[in-house]
Formats: sequence, structure tokens, C-alpha cells
Amino acid sequence: MARQTHRKPEEAREDIRRRLNIFVPPNMLAFLELEAKRLSEERKQCFRHSDVVRALITAYYEKRMAGLLISPDD
Repeated sequence: MARQTHRKPEEAREDIRRRLNIFVPPNMLAFLELEAKRLSEERKQCFRHSDVVRALITAYYEKRMAGLLISPDD
């Protein structure tokens, strides 16, 4: 049994990952699945539609941050 000094504090056991549920229309979901299939075949890796959504969100965020660094007046 671990000694009291070797136990993790309660806040250290907390899962810091965020969960986001996005509901999309069926035609958009079909597009995401098709894009994931295309990427999987092209790159020989397994991609899911959630990976495509994550990449789109990341690209949007990076574009916004780059825009703020270049011209904050926009």
C-alpha cells in the first residue's frame, strides 16, 4: 500500500481533457465521413470524421491568431 506521501493529490487525478459534442446535419456528416475516408486512403492512416473536425477547428484558430499578430485592427 502506498504511503500517504506517495499518493497523488485529489486535483492531480482530475482529467483535464475537454469534451465537446457537436451535432451536424446529415449531409455535413456525410461530407466529413467522405473526407476522412479520402484522407485515410491518401495517407495510409486511419482518420475519423472527428479528426477532420478537429483539424478544421485548429486551422480556423491558427488563422485567427495569425491575423491578430499581423494586423490586430481586423
